[in-house]
Amino acid sequence: MTDSRLATEQGHRVWIVQVDNWQPRAWSETPPRATTVEVAIDGCVSAEDAALFVEGFNRRMLAERRDLWAVIVPVETRYQGDLLPGQHCDDTSYYTTPDALT
Repeated sequence: MTDSRLATEQGHRVWIVQVDNWQPRAWSETPPRATTVEVAIDGCVSAEDAALFVEGFNRRMLAERRDLWAVIVPVETRYQGDLLPGQHCDDTSYYTTPDALT
């Protein structure tokens, strides 16, 4: 099953976020709350490219037991602008790609 947002969005940004007090069991899990650290890939990328990066990065973070995680943020035109490093966000702002996509 794929996330329905993948089919409807035009572009995606991949962010590295810091997660506290959260222990994921799979690379595709979405943290309930996170703090943005930095953009992982400059510019917009396709859902497939974003998913490949997220899978590789999150698998490594699982192996290393680090508190960093990669998430996909759908690109939307907003007056408020892009996320900024250090900004708190919740799981309505981002997602990871389910295993079935890749």
